Amino acid sequence: MAAVGIIGGLALVATACGEAPEDSEVQATDFKACMVTDVGGIEDASFNASSWKGMNSAAEEEPGIEVSYKKSEKDTDYEPNMKNSVKDGCDLTIGVGGLMAEATAAVAEDNPDKRFAIIDAELDIDNVVSMEFNAAAPSFMAGYLAADMSKSGKVGTFGGENIAPVMIFMDGFAKGVDYYNEKEDKDVEVLGWSGNPDSGAFTKDFQSTSKGTEQAKTLISKGADILFPVAGQAGLGAPMETAKEDDQYSIWVDIDGCESAEKYCDEFLTTSEKNIPAQVKKVILDAYADGAKNGSSIGLLENDGVGLSGFHDDVPKDLREDLKKIEQGLISGEIPLESEFIPKAVDDAK
Repeated sequence: MAAVGIIGGLALVATACGEAPEDSEVQATDFKACMVTDVGGIEDASFNASSWKGMNSAAEEEPGIEVSYKKSEKDTDYEPNMKNSVKDGCDLTIGVGGLMAEATAAVAEDNPDKRFAIIDAELDIDNVVSMEFNAAAPSFMAGYLAADMSKSGKVGTFGGENIAPVMIFMDGFAKGVDYYNEKEDKDVEVLGWSGNPDSGAFTKDFQSTSKGTEQAKTLISKGADILFPVAGQAGLGAPMETAKEDDQYSIWVDIDGCESAEKYCDEFLTTSEKNIPAQVKKVILDAYADGAKNGSSIGLLENDGVGLSGFHDDVPKDLREDLKKIEQGLISGEIPLESEFIPKAVDDAK
């Protein structure tokens, strides 16, 4: 089960990270696609890295496209970076993350002749394309997998900040564990998330691996043997800790952990993916072709906009088959999944 795809005329694909081609013989560029990262930057092995992957994929497919990014070190960098992208002549500027919604809206409204896009937010503005994902669905499946694989009967999750794009993963994960308990008459416990944002486990940081390590150690000390970090680069503290014991594992998010954090591949049972690379690539190619300047898309299981990556060898075949059935149940609605963090437009997209 891999994630690839999308809805509403915005479908896509992926590629490798890196700067734009520098070969002097490459066709001259005539379209500048720029990205403003959230904190953590493209080295986060997660959210920003997957967006940058989509940027490079578009540039590889169409030599007339030049891609670049500006890194936000803190949230007060969002709007200045967006403004500077416009000053630099960017034809399309993409804000990576819902935390950038306000800055993207302000700069887009001040520059109606330029194109913008936002990930994990919906902006009803004439020159902004919005990209959202129902990450609760693959996380539900990841929660079921974790509950089944746990030997201690306890699994744990922690986030970077208590914002909707993070909590949608955590909430979906916990609901997947609940479904496993109901179906199998078990009592696997979720540590780090009870449905209340104020009492969840958060690093309050997307960059500090040491803070992620602290959260991982705390959850493991309470008995969790499978961890589900949703904290960007800080989340790498989880596989660092689970690697110390043979019977402990992690599950990654956003982009296949075996690709983005390859040295920890043996620690990842799977990844709850959002197919951001495909979405970003399509938005750029559409803009380059002078396509629609606004609109929205939702990544779902049924359009391959979200999904689980490949599985660790230790995940048994019968569990993989169960997950395929659960996926179909989620798509059909036979297995209900409700969460306050699911994008409101999901029902309309189905």
